[in-house]
Amino acid sequence: MQRKNSILNRSGFAMIMAIVVIVIITSIMGLTISLSSGAKKRVTNDFLSEQAILLAKGANEMALLAISGVDHTGAKCLNHIDMVYPDNKNPIFKIDVDIRYIAIPGGEFSNACKFYTSTGAGADALTTLESDGGVFIDISVTTDPGLSIGESIRHVRRTIQKL
Repeated sequence: MQRKNSILNRSGFAMIMAIVVIVIITSIMGLTISLSSGAKKRVTNDFLSEQAILLAKGANEMALLAISGVDHTGAKCLNHIDMVYPDNKNPIFKIDVDIRYIAIPGGEFSNACKFYTSTGAGADALTTLESDGGVFIDISVTTDPGLSIGESIRHVRRTIQKL
């Protein structure tokens, strides 16, 4: 026994099913496109972030090398270094290195050096005979504003090094 008025036999039902299937497929395609475009941005930002971290580590080593090449007892002292990566024509990153020396008064450094000044509880514990000749190196790696990546990527690294 078969019913004559089954919903599948009514005229126009196939058209409604086709429209529903097309809407579902279109929604899935739109979701796929939005997820893939977001993934591209995340991959680019992750790559640039990792590159900024590695550049900060390299800038720390370059700063130590540059500091070792300067006679600190004379009138010269290296307090700041500016760099760009990879070159001045097409910069991707701007690297700023700020150097502050840890020294006791009357030590081996000249007055041209920018010294670390400490305040607060335990401030004098950092400037001892053992710490004389150390440096604070503050490194800031920032993407160039001319890049079209949306938001800026910035990595800051602070190290204490003994010379």
